[in-house]
Amino acid sequence: MDRRDLDIANMEKRFVELWIDEHGRPPSYEMIVCPTCDGHGSHINPEIDRHGLQYEDLDIDQWEMYKNGTYNINCTECSGRNVVRYFTGEAEQTWNSWMQEAYTDMKIRMSESGGY
Repeated sequence: MDRRDLDIANMEKRFVELWIDEHGRPPSYEMIVCPTCDGHGSHINPEIDRHGLQYEDLDIDQWEMYKNGTYNINCTECSGRNVVRYFTGEAEQTWNSWMQEAYTDMKIRMSESGGY
């Protein structure tokens, strides 16, 4: 389980909406290279390697497909844009708390449903 499993794009949209409602202005931010895909715009589907892969898990053709990006999906954080907002100022701490809470909630849901 990692960042790829969170719906960060929708969380960010909701965060901005709530911030504007509460503060009457958008939160301050900078654009940074996406930390989920490292600016590539895509990453391996988490369903493929969520629990780690070993050479024995795939045959030779599947490994080639894995290495060539056949199993890649559009980045779940930047939606292929290569960059994301990095909230700054007072919004940074609030956003970081949101992310931590979402990650903790997801871990609990996955453990309760046998997803681990």
